[in-house]
Amino acid sequence: MIRQVLDSSWTLVALDGVPDAWRGRDLPATVPGCVHTDLLAAGLIPDPYLERNELELLPSEARTIVDRRCRLAL
Repeated sequence: MIRQVLDSSWTLVALDGVPDAWRGRDLPATVPGCVHTDLLAAGLIPDPYLERNELELLPSEARTIVDRRCRLAL
């Protein structure tokens, strides 16, 4: 059986369809986890569990955001 260890430093990187405030930033991420939890911790989105905030976040499904573990220099 192949095992992949996930307990190291991860970051979120926004690739497409994101506000300017998010571009070019490596945000701390928790893996396994949820992108909304990481964005909330970074102060970039309102709490999705309060009032109607979740409805404001629905367009975020069209964004391209990836988790990464290391940066490669080419």
